[in-house]
Amino acid sequence: MRRANRKSARALGVAGVVAMAVGGVSAQDAPLAGPALAGGEREASLVRVDYEGRVRRLEVPPEEAALELLELDAETLAAARRVVSERAAVMDRIVLENLELFPQFAAAEQAGDRLGQVRLFLEFVRVTEPLRRRGSLGEELRAVLPERARARFDALVSDYWRAAAGERVARAKAEGATVRAGDAMRQERFDAFGRELERSYARLSASESFFVEYLLRGLGLSEHQEKRVRAIIGEYDARAMRGATEAEKAEAFIGVIALLNERQREAFLERLRGF
Repeated sequence: MRRANRKSARALGVAGVVAMAVGGVSAQDAPLAGPALAGGEREASLVRVDYEGRVRRLEVPPEEAALELLELDAETLAAARRVVSERAAVMDRIVLENLELFPQFAAAEQAGDRLGQVRLFLEFVRVTEPLRRRGSLGEELRAVLPERARARFDALVSDYWRAAAGERVARAKAEGATVRAGDAMRQERFDAFGRELERSYARLSASESFFVEYLLRGLGLSEHQEKRVRAIIGEYDARAMRGATEAEKAEAFIGVIALLNERQREAFLERLRGF
């Protein structure tokens, strides 16, 4: 199962291509007026520059990172964090239910199969519909922020995107290439969404029971099988909270396999080999 995790994790690196489909990204989201880098006299900023003068990319979406700089009251901060958690749960479910798309996309890219990549891109667009229905993260967070905080929130996020995209334009120019401002902004959003998918995968991979649930999906379990499998997964999760041993992991896995009939077992193992 760990081999499967590593294989899928490599595939996640290309998944940023779906960012525009989910977020509705356009060049107008944060127009480029030159990088607004942090200075000594400026207010706190999301923009950080390394020793080579490159903007450090955030590990979380700038909209989420901005919350810590707004001096929000406890109730508002809790409401904003609920939005973040709810979106993370939606993302985790999307990733869990579509794990097979990631290695497929990586294989198509490696083979230079442009048609295959387009087909899979369209599938990504379809499966991320639950997030698109919610709107963007920025829109959801602005809805729970007080009026006084919204302008500052918008400024923090826009400054970050301008700085990151502006650096991309400048770096291309220094290398003798040309990157348009809008293209740079879209690529930054693509990359950020790819990192969001990777974080989702990391959350899921921390609990192998999620992968067992994925592998069992669509096998037509009877009510009795479903009940017993859930019990095994629940027991395993309880053990995992204190650090399950390899023997305990194997025991849970074998216990699930033993509940399946021959057809289900073959389908289960075939799906496992696919990862």
